[in-house]
Amino acid sequence: MNRRSDIYHQIAAGKRPANLLVIDNHGHFGTDLTGMPMEREVAETVEVMDASGIDRGVVFYCGTDYRRGNDLTLEGAALAPKRFIAYAYLNADDSRKMLAELERCRAAGMVGLKLHSSWVGAGVKFTDPLWQDVWAYCARYRWPVIIHGMLPCLARANPQTTFIHAHGIEAIRNDEAVQAMRECQNYYWDTSSTMTLMGAVEQAVEWFGSERLLFGSDFPLNNMVTRMGTVLAARIYDADMRKILGGNIARLLGIEV
Repeated sequence: MNRRSDIYHQIAAGKRPANLLVIDNHGHFGTDLTGMPMEREVAETVEVMDASGIDRGVVFYCGTDYRRGNDLTLEGAALAPKRFIAYAYLNADDSRKMLAELERCRAAGMVGLKLHSSWVGAGVKFTDPLWQDVWAYCARYRWPVIIHGMLPCLARANPQTTFIHAHGIEAIRNDEAVQAMRECQNYYWDTSSTMTLMGAVEQAVEWFGSERLLFGSDFPLNNMVTRMGTVLAARIYDADMRKILGGNIARLLGIEV
């Protein structure tokens, strides 16, 4: 396609395209990031979402105390339950404690898992056998696992588990990640990157199709509107745009479009 989509042109003209669902797949709540009271943080995020046409946002914690972080995520999501989708967060710990926390989070309404390589635990990698029960748990309950510091080999080794490569669009020049996208239908990329290469979204759609690309902004660390713009500006068909902006994550989470 050599021109921008009709969705791009409608939004640029200030119009809301019919039946367009936009879900930001990558966001955070917690005073560790903003220093704001949770009520203000949620209210300001919703204000930006309303102004930019984003219907819902996936939220999770990143930090050292995963149980406290999950409570913060639940607190924030509860303030606007129709707008936010809460994921659990874990760092490396005793396997029984990790599974117990996942059960607690699932009972509270969480529907996915976030992991971050910077806080996972000293000397622990995501390929460690410690995580096998976690991958199996997420496969059992159809929880997507979004990982900062994602290793593509995880998708090959655990084909029943859905893995989302946080900031994955940056991997367009990474041979291992590109090959995994070609081979593993359980491996997804999100667009939450401050370094999205020009043409990267178009290239990914050409190589892999649009079914495993997810819009994400990494709010509040990144600007929702700017990150959404990198997807909207891509010269792709409307059907592909709809999938990336919200349709794909809605499918993974069982949300009606």
